[in-house]
Amino acid sequence: MGVLCLLMPHLAQAQFTTIPDPQFEQFLFDQGIDLTAGDGRVLTARIETVTSLSLTGSNSTTYPIGNLTGLQDFRDLETFFFQNVTIIGFDFSQNEKLQSVVIDNATTLGVTFGTPKQDLTVLTITNTLGASSLNLSALPNLTL
Repeated sequence: MGVLCLLMPHLAQAQFTTIPDPQFEQFLFDQGIDLTAGDGRVLTARIETVTSLSLTGSNSTTYPIGNLTGLQDFRDLETFFFQNVTIIGFDFSQNEKLQSVVIDNATTLGVTFGTPKQDLTVLTITNTLGASSLNLSALPNLTL
């Protein structure tokens, strides 16, 4: 019994994803995704199964997010919608299940897709400043 108790803490260690932008973390907390606001991290198990992420309208004023570090661990993310934001860049290289990305009325320095996204069929970038070029070679099933 004593040996079992000593092993249990090692088996129960949770994995965390770093969320350095306090506004992004607050958004995740307010959406019920993060359980503890203000610690700069979220349980990876809580974000892996999120299929849709949307920050629009008045939310973008409430959450002036500048850094999306941590987005890479949203393993099941299929739909991503951002409107009225200023972001240094969007990096979707680890989001293998993306089907739809909409970025509207944003200022960004770049959008990166990395490895091929077979499922991504919708990409809408409108009224967005800063991204002077976009490489679509990783999006073989995208229809324009």
